[in-house]
Amino acid sequence: MMNRSPCLYAAPFGNITLVFDAQNNLLELHLSGKPEYAPYPLPEAWQRKLDDYFAGRLKNFNQPISTKGTAYQRKVWQAIAEIPAGEVMTYQDIARKIGSHPRAVGGACGKNP
Repeated sequence: MMNRSPCLYAAPFGNITLVFDAQNNLLELHLSGKPEYAPYPLPEAWQRKLDDYFAGRLKNFNQPISTKGTAYQRKVWQAIAEIPAGEVMTYQDIARKIGSHPRAVGGACGKNP
């Protein structure tokens, strides 16, 4: 079983829970969090990245895409990762980009950890 370390970050809108593996690779991000469910300290590099992001100094995290999905899910997640900061794409937009259907894109988005 993979080591999982849940950590908490106090974002401007509330707590975020980040889950890391033993090498501090991000596995999951949840837009909620309670200290009792995230007992580990946030890695310093991630603290800086998140501070810079919320201060408007960082637009791209350049993090690898999780390999915990199907080939199709990873294709959708990669397309999402390529959306420029401040821009919006619909499921239909992404479906057209990757040659798929909006409902399938929505399903893959729902499985994104």
